[in-house]
Amino acid sequence: MQYLIVGALAGALTALITVKARALTVAAALEAVVIIVCSCFFGGWFGLVFLLLAYMTIAVVDHFLKGRTENIFGGMNKKSGPRDFIQVAANGLPATVCIVLYGVFEHRAFIVGFAVALAEALADSIASDVGVLSKKDPVSICRLRPVPRGLSGGVSLLGTLSSFASTVFMTLIYFAFFRNVGEALAVLVFANLGCLIDSVIGDLFQEKLSCKACGCLTEKKSHCNTPTVHASGIKNLDNCSVNIISNVLCSAAAVLVLML
Repeated sequence: MQYLIVGALAGALTALITVKARALTVAAALEAVVIIVCSCFFGGWFGLVFLLLAYMTIAVVDHFLKGRTENIFGGMNKKSGPRDFIQVAANGLPATVCIVLYGVFEHRAFIVGFAVALAEALADSIASDVGVLSKKDPVSICRLRPVPRGLSGGVSLLGTLSSFASTVFMTLIYFAFFRNVGEALAVLVFANLGCLIDSVIGDLFQEKLSCKACGCLTEKKSHCNTPTVHASGIKNLDNCSVNIISNVLCSAAAVLVLML
């Protein structure tokens, strides 16, 4: 009961702050409350602290870099503004499933999966927000040619190092709680694997659209006040879909390996 009350209070406070700061929509904030309550109730203090650290780091980086990145993302990505219900689900649902399974079965593999899912979500967000600030244009991870900044599948040295640093940070937090080197290394390895998977799927399979007015590649349905047309990838496979696929794959892989 203690963790349920703490989780509810933490969730309510988080929802209030994020909605007031226009970081999340109301629906997304309510979803975040459910995720926070589940994380605290089934994962105890570790579940709450690990989740809030991941969420707060994403929010802080997004807040401080928003002025420098919004023009890039505004012209490239499908979604802008406060994160919505789908975006929160893409980054929080796999972790929630893992922590609930941990509460039910009490197998440590599931709490590692929870940590991997959150560390990967954080790393992917950091890579996107920081990577677009690189002085050099990103390169397609599979085709090894320059791509527009903000386009999924593009990687840069700055984004990659920032992403790795975030996974190291979350790994150290995990180790501080459990003092298990093997599990901590699993968090580090599988979170980075998830980021790699995200970039590969984003590059090869995510839908890219072309602006009929200026000819640039984008992920938006409209550009230069003109409807865009399909250029490559699987139709309707957007960034949120790629995020949840990579998040599920890396967390599920970590669980399976640790259960063997």
